[in-house]
Amino acid sequence: MLELILEFLQLLLWFIIVPFAIGWIPCAFVQKKTRSFAMLMVAGYITMFAVFEVLVVPMVLAKAEFTTAVKWASLVLILTAAVGVGLAVKTTMEQKKIVPALMEAVGVRVPEEKPKIQTVLMWILFLVLVGFQLYQAFSLAVFDGDDAYYVAQSVTAVNRDSMYGYIPYNGFGTDLDIRHAMAVLPLWIAFVAKQSGIHANILSHTILPFVFVPITYLSYYLVAKRLFSEKKQMIPAFLTIIGVLQIFGNVSIYTKETFFVMRTWQGKSLFANFILTMAIAIMLWLFSEYKEETEKKNQGLWILLFCTNIAAAFATTMGVFLMAILIGITGTCLAVRNKSARILWKFVISCIPCIVFTVLYLGMK
Repeated sequence: MLELILEFLQLLLWFIIVPFAIGWIPCAFVQKKTRSFAMLMVAGYITMFAVFEVLVVPMVLAKAEFTTAVKWASLVLILTAAVGVGLAVKTTMEQKKIVPALMEAVGVRVPEEKPKIQTVLMWILFLVLVGFQLYQAFSLAVFDGDDAYYVAQSVTAVNRDSMYGYIPYNGFGTDLDIRHAMAVLPLWIAFVAKQSGIHANILSHTILPFVFVPITYLSYYLVAKRLFSEKKQMIPAFLTIIGVLQIFGNVSIYTKETFFVMRTWQGKSLFANFILTMAIAIMLWLFSEYKEETEKKNQGLWILLFCTNIAAAFATTMGVFLMAILIGITGTCLAVRNKSARILWKFVISCIPCIVFTVLYLGMK
């Protein structure tokens, strides 16, 4: 019983407490009206993935032991979370009353007006759809062919104390596979498995859907908030439509909906459904709120965009190319609209991780 409690506390630490605290690092530098629980959580995961990527990739290239990466990742992520807690305290300490300060710290706001009954019913329908997807993910685990590589890499990292040092298909040693070594999501899964004591296979197929599915819908919620900023009653309707499309989007093996419901724990799924959606949400924020007088109040959006590019590499190597194209097109459109080359340079700076990872990949290849 004690072992189960400790496993649960470890999952609570790495899946909720640490990312929520880390989320305050970019969110402390945005306007108060932009901060919410959803933004804090998704920003926390994006930033946590980025920190893990920057820390672990050099260790992978140096062929360090996995336990070394676990020790350093634990230390750095806890310190990063402590910085986030410090920023949260600093940001909210101006509140004279304790309760409003605590509510602001967790991103909770009291609705300005009572929601209509149809809006409440639509929210309930959306939550039912999400609950159905989580139940199906738990009870009908799908085993994909890629699991023989990606999940096996997580298991091998824990059992053999190595990072991409063995061929998962046969267990033989191998030279570094740079195509996969740049994307360290399997090592992050192995990291959580090592810390919690839960087998990496169980963690991937049974537990991670309860993490990746909710944060994906939180990112869609942030997109909806920008699209329907003047008609908030449309947000649950939008999310309900997204939920239906996710359930019935298995029209081929290549759709992101298929990846979302059948390969939730894999990097391609995480990138296409969560990271790319979060990038679109940030773009919508920048397009709707970019003004010279509010630029300094929203520096956190640029920090978050920078981390999103790193998180794309964390999920899949191909992500850096796709993110660079998306940001290049979007940045050019915003620069032309505002007639400002300075905005375009900010997008270029945010793409530095994409450039670095591309050069590193091509050089190692």
